[in-house]
Amino acid sequence: MNKRQMIVLGLIGLLAVSASGTSFAETIGNRVDNQQERIDQGVASGELTARETNKLDKKEAKIQTNIAK
Repeated sequence: MNKRQMIVLGLIGLLAVSASGTSFAETIGNRVDNQQERIDQGVASGELTARETNKLDKKEAKIQTNIAK
């Protein structure tokens, strides 16, 4: 997924959050939890290699850093 697609999906997500009344922080927290669960499932099933897992973890950390700004 390229950067443009990620931005568009993020904006769509923000609009959905605004419409639903769910807080932004709650939505982000749920997204982080869901993503980490999916990564853990991939590791457990052997679908993700150590390299892929590290790459995903780094991307998640970068997202968290950007959110904190």
